[in-house]
Amino acid sequence: MARGLIISKRINAPMNRLCRELKMKNMDIRKAIIFATQKHAGQVRKGTDIPYITHPMEVMQILSKEGCRNEVIIAGILHDVLEDTNTSPAEILDKFGETVLKIVAAESEDKSKTWKERKQATINSLAGASFEVKLVCCADKLSNLRSMAADLEEVGDKLWDRFNASKENIDWYYAGIIAALAELNDKCPMYYELRSLHLKIFPNTDFEKYIDAVLRRYD
Repeated sequence: MARGLIISKRINAPMNRLCRELKMKNMDIRKAIIFATQKHAGQVRKGTDIPYITHPMEVMQILSKEGCRNEVIIAGILHDVLEDTNTSPAEILDKFGETVLKIVAAESEDKSKTWKERKQATINSLAGASFEVKLVCCADKLSNLRSMAADLEEVGDKLWDRFNASKENIDWYYAGIIAALAELNDKCPMYYELRSLHLKIFPNTDFEKYIDAVLRRYD
């Protein structure tokens, strides 16, 4: 009986430790959700009355479905707080750590630049970005394209009036992102959906051959 109790404790100890770790991870994600909700309070999605927080929540869902580790999921939740709110890097470092801060910083644009300059800088930076940064970027852009696809069905070409760039430039930008994220091809289902949605929204894109050429380098 005593021996059975010892064996039981040996089996249960790792399980209990795992449960404690999972609880801590869930608490960290909950903290990030609350933080992002507070920071994005009052903001809405471009051209709609949909609360902005729905976007980082969808990014979180996409990254979770991909099986990403906790820091990546948290960075996905927070990916716009540096760029679009009064959040400082020090706040993120203090509350969520250096890994999360690095990913969020990599996802943030310099709003002092023009739209084209910002987007080109994003595409360029992805070439040397970490795999984790690419995961968050892919989830972010997938969420954006899902919204675009749904809104395109609802309002048609009036959708493009919401943006600070032409439809052609938006096509260029997402094609550049997809090419820059080629490392994710055959590794992440979300990348396949990203590319498929791009073709659905921009069926006459001039950039498909360019994307194919980049992907062939990873075959």
